[in-house]
Amino acid sequence: MKKLITILAVFLISLNSFSIDYVSTFKQGEDIFFNSDNQVNAIPVFESIVQSYELGELPQEAYPYYMKSLEYLCLLYLKKGDQKSSKDMLVKIIKTNPAHKLNSAIFPRKLRTLFANLKKELVGYIDVKCPETDFKCIVDGKEAERDETGKIPVLEGKHTVEITKPNFSTISKEFEIKVGETITVDAPIIRIKASATILTSPPNVKVYLDGVYVGETSGTAPLDYLKEHVETIQELGITPSELSNYFVINNLDKGEHELELKRDCYKTEKVILNIEELKDYFYKPFVLERSIGYLNIETTIFGLNGDVFVDGRRVGNLPVKKLEVCSGSHSVKVAFPTGFFIKTVEVNSDEIVKVNAVPKPSLLYVGTKPLKNGVVNFTNFENNLITALKEIKIFNASSNREYLSSVDNLLNGDRKTIEKIKEDYGESLVLFGIEKRVRLRRIIDFYIFNTDFFKPEKITVNPTDAESMKKLINFINSIPQIVEYTADITVINDPEENKPVIIDSHNELLKRGDVVLAINDKEVFTEKDVYSLLKAPSVKIKVERGKEILEFDVKVVKRPLQIRQNLNSLCYNSAYLYFKSNINNPDFDEVEVNALKLNLGICFLRFGMFENAYDVFSSIKLPDTPGISAGTILFLKGVCYQEIGLWSDLQMLYNQYNYNENATIINSHGFKVKDLIDFTKAYLQAH
Repeated sequence: MKKLITILAVFLISLNSFSIDYVSTFKQGEDIFFNSDNQVNAIPVFESIVQSYELGELPQEAYPYYMKSLEYLCLLYLKKGDQKSSKDMLVKIIKTNPAHKLNSAIFPRKLRTLFANLKKELVGYIDVKCPETDFKCIVDGKEAERDETGKIPVLEGKHTVEITKPNFSTISKEFEIKVGETITVDAPIIRIKASATILTSPPNVKVYLDGVYVGETSGTAPLDYLKEHVETIQELGITPSELSNYFVINNLDKGEHELELKRDCYKTEKVILNIEELKDYFYKPFVLERSIGYLNIETTIFGLNGDVFVDGRRVGNLPVKKLEVCSGSHSVKVAFPTGFFIKTVEVNSDEIVKVNAVPKPSLLYVGTKPLKNGVVNFTNFENNLITALKEIKIFNASSNREYLSSVDNLLNGDRKTIEKIKEDYGESLVLFGIEKRVRLRRIIDFYIFNTDFFKPEKITVNPTDAESMKKLINFINSIPQIVEYTADITVINDPEENKPVIIDSHNELLKRGDVVLAINDKEVFTEKDVYSLLKAPSVKIKVERGKEILEFDVKVVKRPLQIRQNLNSLCYNSAYLYFKSNINNPDFDEVEVNALKLNLGICFLRFGMFENAYDVFSSIKLPDTPGISAGTILFLKGVCYQEIGLWSDLQMLYNQYNYNENATIINSHGFKVKDLIDFTKAYLQAH
């Protein structure tokens, strides 16, 4: 009894749902029917299924449960003594499907006889005569069922019958049938197309015909096929369990058709099917050959560890040697403590692809916080922005609006949120926007910061102006040149001669006042032309000196460049991450690494991180030469003392200056360090 109460309680709960779970509800009804002492308690369960189906609340897949529920209700009403309702259920079954057969295991002979008699009072029959086998009869748009005599029972009235079979013509006829009447339909359907039946080893192979996808092989081969084709299977070296079921391609015209079979990790198979007659063709099984390549994933940065993921699946730690992968395209991701390496690689069959993983910092777009009661949708703007961000090569760009609710916290430098971002994305450049209205115009203030320390930069964008977005992208992507090629000369444009003139030279071959005519036989007209053509290790420079035309082979060296702290177009947050992430990059030579460190220190100065800047400057080893050199580093270390207020240390440091008097800042022809130090010392003495 307790069990029955529990079942009914569950059933009543299901009744209150918008759409009942008809499978579990039906099982509850069956449980009561077969296991309860009082079977009639199942009536409301089956009635709920019938009612829901007839009201259209259940899907077409519930049809078998609907018909079985009618059967159970017929039996239960009879058990309850309600013969009329029992008979009504039989009539409803016949009207729903005149070909329905009662379950003889639960229906007594008396009810089966009554069912047969009722059917005689309600239906007529269609007898289809067709020379082909396996044809379908569609009556009034639904595939019809045949009874034990092979005829199709239908209700009295007008009906449309279609006789159809793949690759054959369709015959359609309309007629009116009366109760007890049998109408014969002749259907001499004619073949109009051919078919091709194939099997594949392995299964689950995508099938293309003439470049169009037509399906996928599946299942296992039928037993009768395996028995009849033992020799063929052995000849092809097929494991029977790896052979697919039949796959039939219909509607083939005469002529040649290209069959293409594709599956991951297998070589694509291409075959020409020559259809000479309109008939059914059967082909030997197609055996696909495995297509495997290999990945070697490592890093040339000494001591750097990282987790390796291929196609989203973790495969181990660096280095990963000879990882077997399917031929084709694969996504390789390496998660480093300082960032990520992400690359898509193509692997051919039997090929070993080497991947050198060097981390790049992440660029995370959090989203844009709209105005309260705003009516404008940012979707298109943000989609275009995200697409543009992914084109920036120095970052792994992604977006995650889960952090949008934390924008106010981010604006206030909330370390908890920042550390969560760093945990998920590594060292990152974070970008978010806040919509504002200024004099009726909608603008977005974009804030940019890195996750190492919160020093945000801001740029204002007009979301309706494409040029404004380009300005934002350039702001993030403005990583400056870090090295220059120099011949130890300073050149300016002579307004009188309209030619580049050397105004300062530390080169023994070139002199002050020389007019530069050509470099490597290429004529030059501006100082920009001169500097752009200087390439290591040497160039041929033609100059005019007085009335002489001279030509020299001049040595060219590569030296660091220093970013300007007052360069408003530079985004120091993105520059900082670029400099930091590439210091250990083996693709950078010694000069470039020192340039990265130099400019990383400049970023620290910009952010007021003077101790960090001093430590970085102290790690740089530059030669004692003109231009950016050892003297430049001593001067910048003095700037750190000056910013912190260590005046005595600053004076002591500058008093020790004994480097090249032609050392400069910014570039090889920038301000001289010695002049800046002398000015600072004079200022200190005066104060």
